[in-house]
Amino acid sequence: MAVYDKYLTGSLAENYRAALQDTDALDLSEELALMRAKLAECLEQNNIKAMPAIVTQIRKLSEAIGKNIENARNYIPVSMLGLVVDEVARLVGVHVKDQNVVGQLRSALGRIRLPANSREARQLDRAVREGEVPGA
Repeated sequence: MAVYDKYLTGSLAENYRAALQDTDALDLSEELALMRAKLAECLEQNNIKAMPAIVTQIRKLSEAIGKNIENARNYIPVSMLGLVVDEVARLVGVHVKDQNVVGQLRSALGRIRLPANSREARQLDRAVREGEVPGA
């Protein structure tokens, strides 16, 4: 269950659930376009009072989009991590002659818990950057 799900009702709850299922949720370009359209509307209506708040929202969205693009460049898909773990296990089996060591390494590699989603991937990334050893 999502965090706010139990508090929302009606169409707001339906829209919330639909947004959670959106695979393009990190793509904020539509929101940015909407805010730019809102800013253009304010300019047309000479609504100067509303403009600073809209410009601030546009700046924040632009920064978030930049961070999302940078994060996308730095993350390895979970499916690829699984392939890496499998390949490491295969290489250990080929190059390590002591079968007890091979078994221990394969067992340890098999216990590696890969992130299930982007949120868990970000948490794992943060933990590694802060020097924490996941699963220790």
